[in-house]
Formats: sequence, C-alpha cells, structure tokens
Amino acid sequence: MSFSDDIKRQDDQRKATPREKIYTFIILGVVLFCLILLFLHPFVKIAGGNLTSFDTNANIGWTYEDGNSADLTKLRFSNNKGVVTRDITSVFTAGKDLCFETSNLFFRIYLNDEQIYDFHPEIPFYYGKYYGDYTHFVNIPFFKGTGHLRIEYEALTINNWTSFRSARLTEGNDYLREGVGAGIFQFALCFTSCIIGLIIILMGIVFHVRRNSMLETVSLGSLSILVACFLMSSTKIWQLLFMDSAMPRLTEYIALALMPVPFVLFVSSYSGKLKHKLPVVVCCTSFSLFAMILITLFTGIFDFSVLLMGIHTNLIIAMILLIAFFFSAIRSKDSDIPRRNSLIVAFVILIITGVIDMVLYYVMKGSYSIRTVNYGLAAFIIIVAVYELRNIMEINRKTSEADTMFRLARVDGLTGLANRFAFDEAEKELSDDETSQASLTLLDINDLKMVNDRYGHSEGDRHIKAAARIIDESFGKYGKCFRIGGDEFFAIIKGAGHEALVLNAVQEMTEAISRYNQDVNPPIPLHIACGTASYESGINTVSESEKLADSRMYLHKKRIKEANAARS
Repeated sequence: MSFSDDIKRQDDQRKATPREKIYTFIILGVVLFCLILLFLHPFVKIAGGNLTSFDTNANIGWTYEDGNSADLTKLRFSNNKGVVTRDITSVFTAGKDLCFETSNLFFRIYLNDEQIYDFHPEIPFYYGKYYGDYTHFVNIPFFKGTGHLRIEYEALTINNWTSFRSARLTEGNDYLREGVGAGIFQFALCFTSCIIGLIIILMGIVFHVRRNSMLETVSLGSLSILVACFLMSSTKIWQLLFMDSAMPRLTEYIALALMPVPFVLFVSSYSGKLKHKLPVVVCCTSFSLFAMILITLFTGIFDFSVLLMGIHTNLIIAMILLIAFFFSAIRSKDSDIPRRNSLIVAFVILIITGVIDMVLYYVMKGSYSIRTVNYGLAAFIIIVAVYELRNIMEINRKTSEADTMFRLARVDGLTGLANRFAFDEAEKELSDDETSQASLTLLDINDLKMVNDRYGHSEGDRHIKAAARIIDESFGKYGKCFRIGGDEFFAIIKGAGHEALVLNAVQEMTEAISRYNQDVNPPIPLHIACGTASYESGINTVSESEKLADSRMYLHKKRIKEANAARS
C-alpha cells in the first residue's frame, strides 16, 4: 500500500458511515431519555401515604415566658438567651420528629420538663466563630394526652440569620428527602460545574500552546470549579449526608474570595489587557482576603463572615474591570471579541444575576432565601460548556487538516510513494540514530526517456506508475520506498537481518517485472536497475553507503543494457 493510499484510508476511517450515524443517534436518544427521567424524578411522587400522617408548620404556635406569641424565625433575646414553649398532643405527634434548621444558636429541648435534645457542640477551629446552617431531627418520645415542649436557646451572635427556620412536625425521612430534593438542582449544577471546569483545564493544558490562550482556558476552567465550590453550600446535601455544616460554609467564603482571580485573568487574557496593573491589584486583594480568612480560622480573633462585605466589594471591582476591558477591547479593531458573542452573553448574565443577588442579600437580610445567581450560574456554565465544546471541535478540525497537509507534503503526486522531502527526513533520521543499521537500495527505470520520446509522456507516466507499484509491493513490505527523482527510487530496509530481506525484495521485484512485461506487454519492456549497500552507524556513513549503492546500480543498469542489446 502506497503512502497516499494510507492517507486516504485514514481519512475514510475518520468519516462516519450512515449506519454509524444512525447508531450514534440511537445511543444519544437513549441517553437523552434517561437524562429526562432523572430530571423528572424529583417532581414525580406517588399519591397516598399514612392516613394518620400530618405535617404541621412548627414555626408558629410558640409563646414566650411572658405569654406573648413567638415565631421561631424571629426570636426575642434577653442577654443573648430566650425560652419558647408550645403544647402538643399525642394524636398529632405520634411517630413524628421536630425538624428544623438553625444558625448561630445553642439550645436544649424539653418535653414535659424532660430533656430530649441538646445541641451544644464543640466547634472545631475551621468552623470559625459559628457553625453556619445546621439541620436537626428531634424525635418526639411517646406520651399520652397533651405534652409541653420547651426550647431554651442561646445565641452565639445576634443578627438577622440567628433563628430557627423551616420548623415542622413531620416524619424525619420526609423532611430529609424534601431537603435533598430542594437542593438537587444546585447539587447537579455544582457537580456539572466541577466536571466542566476540570475538562476545560485539561483541554487548556493539552490543546492550547499559545501562552495567553492556555491562561484564558485554564482561568475559565478554574472559575467553573470555584463556582462549584460556591454552590456546594446551597445544596444542603453535604450537610444532610455528612452532618457537617462548616466545610460548605468555609468553602463558599474561600470560593467567593478567590473567584475574582480567574475572573480577572480570563478577562485580561481574553481582551489583551494582561499587562495592565489593575488585574494584579485585584488578584492581590483576593489573595489577601483569602489569607485573612485563614488567619481568623487559626487565631479566632473574629469570624470570617465579617469579611463578606470586603469579598463582595472585591467581586464588584472585578465586574467593573470586566466591563471596562470588554468595552476597550470591542473598540479595538484588532480584537476578536465580537466573534465571541456567546461568552459576552454568559458574563453579562452572570454579572446581572450576581448584582441582583448581592442587593437582595443586603436589602432582605434574614428573609433572603432566593439565590438568583444560581440561575445565572446555570446559564453561564451551559454557555461556557458549549463554547469550549466548539473550541475542541475547531482545534480537532485544524489539527486534522494540519496532519493531512503534513502528510500530503511528503507524498509524490504521481506514484503515491513518499517523495524527496520525506526521503531527506528519513535520511537525516537514519544518520542521527547511533544504533541504526539498514540496507539502502537505489533503483532506476531503464529507457524512460525512450518511452517518453517515442510514445509520449502519458505512456511514460504509466511506465513510472508500474515501476512504483512493483517497487512498493516488493520493498514496501520490508521497509519504506521513496521516489526521489523522475526515474529514480530509493528503498530503506532497517533492522536486524536487513541483508536477507533486501535480497528477498530484489528477487520479488525481478519476478514482478517479468510478469508485468508478459501480461501487459508495454511498447518498451519495463526494466529497473538497482544497487544495494549496507549501512551501520559507527562503521560507515549514510552518504558513503548511498554512493556505493549508486555505483552498483549503474553497473546493474549497464548489464541490463548489454543483455537487451545481445537479445536484439
């Protein structure tokens, strides 16, 4: 098989057949159907249940010691402490749990003056001053008639988040299942963002060779991973499964503190502003905030949550910088930003939802529960994934084209054998290899000028093609063949036993020429003269072996002419 035939075969292998396309669409259809089922799963429930099962809102119905009504979401404190009470009946609470979430509170729960739950944990250093959001499942022991619940609570700190939330008298399994279901979207977004980030980073390292391009892609992937870390705290799945509220909280603050770094580096690389001083300032500020979080953890001076306003301010500066760099790059005639509209849309959505989220956080304070940025992040991740997928496809297309061009540049157009350029490379490779040994064979077509002069160049081309095919079939199975001139060819057979292999090749070529002349009966019989010489690194040089092969080829050429003259 010739060099060009090998290229065509590989190109054909890259093209999908109609049957392969059909099977591919079938597989993709099955995957899509399964994904739809997974997406619908949290929203589909079987009707029915325990007839005695009641779900009671436990945020209300409480009273303070002075008789005033109490709402667990808006507690009253005296010296950072307080007590609320409530009566319950065994009919409605049998087999139930008192389920709720807390922030910044220690407490004890009593039923008929008997303690049934105590929450005064030792807070590890990485929790900071507070433990964040924690979910509790308090089993109500069996009792008869009416029971008296009492909660004695103590605040670690008093702010809008210091409260009990989502309190319900229900079955603990239902509360857990609904808590996981409520966070399934954020969990899926978190997981997807992390995977996409890792893929983008690997792609940036593997595919992008230009320094700025690699920084751009790696920054985008790092940003996606930091987004995943930020989303982890809102899923509640981590805390519900591992009963650890500190790590998601700490991860969220660290992610917010460091998010401006890949954000600004991406935009700077993307817009050609990498040498600007402002990105350095934002990066230094982000790492300073990160360092301050670590300092507060290990020293206990204050809780790292007090740094939140500084973290938000740093994010706003990064957003302003992004907008400024974008507008500056758009005005530049050399910029290719207008051709990347999808990424501009992604960042605009992210900035708008992020700003809305920050405003709602400070305006609504304790009643803030909707994180609009989650939807912005979902759109951002989808757009970024599509953008990078198109990038991969474009890189793959260009790589494939470059590979094809590389190969075609080394193929002789008429015969399909490797050409002179490929021979020069092979020759250099042989010379540079200090352990190489090979047989070098120079071949020449006899009487080609006579064929061209008498029967035209068309017949001459057929003569050359026939010779190339025979040479490739004879020598190609043992080594590599080249067309190095109009009527000249070269064969290199490397490795141990090359002397025996080249003798086999010469014998096979002689027999093939005889069959061709007999079967095709060309106007002038085909004759190929050849000369072979051995090369071994350290014994002789490639140039010396080629000269020896050349002289032997001319001797053979002379013998062929003499034999032809004797016959005529």
